[in-house]
Amino acid sequence: MEGHPRYPGSTARQIRAVASDYVYPVGAVAVLVVLIGVLLAVYGEYRIQAYQATQRAVAERVVLGVAHEVRTYLDQLRHGVQVFSTEYAALIQRAIADPQNGNAYRALEDKVAQQFPDYVAFAASDPEGRLEIEDIEGKIGDVCLADIRKFLRQPGVYDTYVHPMPGAYHFDVMVPRYDRGGALLGVFFVSFKPVALARLLRNATIPNYEILLVRGTEPYLIEISAEGTREESLAQGENPLSPADVSGGVTSEVPSTQWTVLARPSAELLDTEVRHVWWQLGFVYLLAVALCSAFGGVWVWRRRLKRGADESLRVIAEGIGRSTGEEFFRALTSSLSAGLGVRYAYVAEVVSSSPLSLRVRSLWDAAAK
Repeated sequence: MEGHPRYPGSTARQIRAVASDYVYPVGAVAVLVVLIGVLLAVYGEYRIQAYQATQRAVAERVVLGVAHEVRTYLDQLRHGVQVFSTEYAALIQRAIADPQNGNAYRALEDKVAQQFPDYVAFAASDPEGRLEIEDIEGKIGDVCLADIRKFLRQPGVYDTYVHPMPGAYHFDVMVPRYDRGGALLGVFFVSFKPVALARLLRNATIPNYEILLVRGTEPYLIEISAEGTREESLAQGENPLSPADVSGGVTSEVPSTQWTVLARPSAELLDTEVRHVWWQLGFVYLLAVALCSAFGGVWVWRRRLKRGADESLRVIAEGIGRSTGEEFFRALTSSLSAGLGVRYAYVAEVVSSSPLSLRVRSLWDAAAK
């Protein structure tokens, strides 16, 4: 096998030289690039998991806060309805006593509208659950009547939920009515639009999660969302909940209701964050590859320079060998030409420094050899 012009000598020596100049640096750079890629992949997974854990921790605090706010809001409504039924007990009784007299009903209706702007309907019943104030607009259905009778069996206990009346989804607030002697007169209740609850959910929205009120006994049934009731949510094109939405979400029950606050993770927003993380790390990886490649190139260049210098010295040393006298200078110029890869090489002796005078001892022309 002929010697390589840059790596003269035996084949084994050439292989070792090529390995030293190229294979080792390139291999080291390749290992470093792979290691950086693995470390960045691990770090990316860590960042995504840490982000999800942080968001879930925030969601847990939010659903607890929302459950407390919903409970507080309902307590305030119950207190308001209780105070109203006490303050306007006489007006309620007049509307009950003379149902044909529309003035009493209209006066009561005006008072309810002033006190509760989000009301849908109101009614009063006797102790048996029969309506004593006629539901003129037909907004009090069988479900409401059944709830009234259930409430009367255990006054003060009622688990609030949304009544799905088309065009007027609502929830009821009931309070018992007593006479001055403490005898139960029946129930006074007011039905409300869930406008304030939808606003509460909208204000509680956090990144990557949608806050919903769902039915505790039917966890895939949306009761109220930031858009309003499920009737309005369906009109907005919102899909029903899936088992993955419920199992992957964060929940908190609302006491004295049939509601559970659900923070449903948003796959779309999470995917956006995941893409953002991988785009960042991808850019870092490409930068690392470029730097490693530049480092490898400099490494190879420096090793080739060093090997070239070493080879030049070796050629010169081998060329002069044991030469002496004039033959030494001839061998030196020949070796310098071969070792440095130049055509001309000469050795001169300084005869005089002032004026400068040289005597050429040997001149070598590689083209004329």
